[in-house]
Amino acid sequence: MPTLLSSLPVEILLKIVLFLGLRDIASCQLSCERLHTVVSGSAHVQYRRLLRKSGLCDDMEAGMSHAERLRTVERREEAWGEITFRSTRDIDVPFQPTGIYDFTGDVLLLGTAAGDPQRRTTGYAYMRLPSVGEDGASSLSWVHNEMQNEPGLRIVDIGMALHEHDMIALVTSREEEAHDNDWAISVLELRFVQFSTSAPHPKASLPVIPIARKSVLLGHCSVLVEVVGDHLALLVTYPWARGEMEDMFFLVNWKRGIADCLRVSDWGMYSHFAFLSEDTLVFPNSSARTLEINKIILPPPGDPYPPTLRVVCVLALPTMTEHSLITRVDCRGEPGPASSPTPLPAPRQRPFRNTSEDAVILFNYLVQDARRPLFGNLRAFSFVVHRRTLLSHASRAAGPRGPPARERGILDLKDVHLAEEPRLTAPPEVTTWDAWGPASTRWFEHEFPEALRWITTSAGQRCVAKTHTGPSPLVVRDFNPHNVGQLTARIGEAAGSLVLPNGNTTRVVTQPTIVSNPDVFTNDFVSELPYCETTTAENFGYDGVLMDEERILGLQVREDEIGIHSLEVHVLG
Repeated sequence: MPTLLSSLPVEILLKIVLFLGLRDIASCQLSCERLHTVVSGSAHVQYRRLLRKSGLCDDMEAGMSHAERLRTVERREEAWGEITFRSTRDIDVPFQPTGIYDFTGDVLLLGTAAGDPQRRTTGYAYMRLPSVGEDGASSLSWVHNEMQNEPGLRIVDIGMALHEHDMIALVTSREEEAHDNDWAISVLELRFVQFSTSAPHPKASLPVIPIARKSVLLGHCSVLVEVVGDHLALLVTYPWARGEMEDMFFLVNWKRGIADCLRVSDWGMYSHFAFLSEDTLVFPNSSARTLEINKIILPPPGDPYPPTLRVVCVLALPTMTEHSLITRVDCRGEPGPASSPTPLPAPRQRPFRNTSEDAVILFNYLVQDARRPLFGNLRAFSFVVHRRTLLSHASRAAGPRGPPARERGILDLKDVHLAEEPRLTAPPEVTTWDAWGPASTRWFEHEFPEALRWITTSAGQRCVAKTHTGPSPLVVRDFNPHNVGQLTARIGEAAGSLVLPNGNTTRVVTQPTIVSNPDVFTNDFVSELPYCETTTAENFGYDGVLMDEERILGLQVREDEIGIHSLEVHVLG
């Protein structure tokens, strides 16, 4: 006897099914013959299922049918699972680049020196890279932008928010004459450029936002900039000036032109961060050897208090020896969270993107033996964890009221005090490594520190790596649990590696990785986040590799080790 549900028109059934989760859709298919026929015969439903399994979202731009979209995702997943290059292009860098670079949203950006003898970054050049389905003979060109009419101005770092805001954020420094002493003063500023026009961004109320003023050393600071929604997060550190002063973290409302210093910390405590959501960030704490998850507490509309930053969760890392010194930490999750619809749609031939909530966060650690600071061996480690795992540990408790309001504007650093930290009713307890880490992470020890030179080596739930210096294979690791389950069912957990039709090999890694390094860690520890690993049969003599959700870039570095000389772009889909 037919049920009320199964007797509904097909159009209504499909609308209902599209609201269901993956398991519920599978259950529908098994419930009766009619639902099985309706679900399996709908390209729309199958496309939505594959998007969820693959950790993708669709811009839903007009131009492709659901059947075409389904085939496009299927080809993409197959290409990445086998490392099948659908096209390869060689690209020269016919100008003097600097060490500044960014790679996101189909765009590679390099800082430029423009003949500056001191190799200061005075401009940038970018290129839209080849995409799937494009003619291999299509022309590629670099677009150049130089800072003009302001002598002494240099770019410290660059952040891009292309899809969400069509924006490039420039962190710049310039020197100004001092009036009260003989020392030059450096001013740190933010400038916002519309990517598509190279003009000042129309949504930024101020073309230039002053951030801080200090001695000339400010011009040689290191900064990290990330943009989510209306806010830009800016971390200013001094890796080459240990005794200079504390590091600073700013939150900037770039549309309103307001900058607030939310944290001042001891030198070397924080050197990197990543957004987990629009209001949640993770900071690796090098001093405490932990991950700190922080909430940005925004005041209610009309409230005179500035935003505050509150630590809501602390996750311990494996215990290190007393003489282990963390000299550098990088972390990145691509794509980052967004708070608004994307103004720049994905290419027509690939109308989907990785979802930020499913992406992994990649952490790189460089550790030195403090007993031999000049001659100690550097040890390189990386680990991967899903963004959603870190978010699950974050407290949802409401934040306390912030400190009294202070003047907003350019910051004279001698007036910054730790007293302006947000007040806590009680510090969060530290979650031990054994309680959160082994099942949620996967660690890798690298044979050479140069493996950590590039941080843009992950996209979505995949990471790319070279395992050795010199000619060696490319390795793509996929932490998508659906793909792990599919490959496990295909070859079995104990079957070893599978040789693919293109000669590459793939395997499933479910056994724990045991990290045993008594010079760095007090005890052996395990990590067991499952992943698929595909290795190319061909060796590549790249100096480094990068990736985004569609490509792998093989880099050749200049002889002076500063900047990229050329690259190969491998398009997968």
